[in-house]
Amino acid sequence: MPAYSPELNPVERFFQELRRKIANRIFDSLEELEDALSEALEEYFQNTEKVRELCAYPWILKQIQGKE
Repeated sequence: MPAYSPELNPVERFFQELRRKIANRIFDSLEELEDALSEALEEYFQNTEKVRELCAYPWILKQIQGKE
């Protein structure tokens, strides 16, 4: 796989968004980091369409739907 190929590893776009929410912050404890991650992930738990928008490339959707 090429070094950077988000279309072959769609979760990369999700992790990129997640990193934006917690990047450049200093956490005093692992628990504080876990809380920040939980808070950032909550919006994706509540709205799975956001995950689909980030990760579902057209070729993936075609495969899921069984279309060519």
